[in-house]
Amino acid sequence: MSPVHLQALAREGFHSLWRTRGGLYLVLGGVLLSIIALAAPLPFRETGRFSLSAFALVDQLLVALLLASHILSTRPPAPPAWWPVEPLTALTVRGFGMVGGLAVAMGALVLLQIILAWGFGDLHAAVPLQEEPVNLAGSYLDLWIGLLLYGSILVAWSQTLRTFLGGALALLALLALVFTAFLLPRLAQEHAAIQPLVAMIPDLSNFAPVETLSGEGASGRHVMYLFAHLGAVWALGATALTIRHGRGANVEFGGQGP
Repeated sequence: MSPVHLQALAREGFHSLWRTRGGLYLVLGGVLLSIIALAAPLPFRETGRFSLSAFALVDQLLVALLLASHILSTRPPAPPAWWPVEPLTALTVRGFGMVGGLAVAMGALVLLQIILAWGFGDLHAAVPLQEEPVNLAGSYLDLWIGLLLYGSILVAWSQTLRTFLGGALALLALLALVFTAFLLPRLAQEHAAIQPLVAMIPDLSNFAPVETLSGEGASGRHVMYLFAHLGAVWALGATALTIRHGRGANVEFGGQGP
């Protein structure tokens, strides 16, 4: 397979996220919510930590909404039939391109949030038994990394769901996945009967940035889980592409609408 084809797939995936309808307005909405979180005069507010947690919640919601909008903006990814690229390769390379676009978007937003927190004097947090407050800039880096891991899972699922379903159904399925993937894994820990039902869905109850920030950030366990889960989800999507279109498909990249 030619590197030119791989570069084209990755580049198209990168740009497809930036062509998402309403994407700019969603990001601006995230900025507005960040400012509100900083300026809100809430009682018992923990300096520095509250803003960081609020930003994490805003950012992970923004990632889900960006990918939900992307589902409605582009057709399912598939290479032209004459390209020497297998469906699994097409999904994977284009998916990493989308993750790259997400990394740039969320990196810019997190950097702006750091500047906002610094401007509001909310970039430091008190530590028990320590006189000097700790700078939270490193925690914002952890937030960005957590958003990439979280976003990578949702990218793979958004691609796979879009290959199985039409735009509207894939959108509903993605939103349902985002909500149930927080609840069901925790329930499965207490009820063995539903463990088979959650074997395939992502464990967002322990993987979302809001959760990883409450611990020590993303760990090696998270990265190993990520690659195992991405491989399974992309393989499922590649199978759907093969069944639906054969080895290749004459579907234009970046086409608008379903």
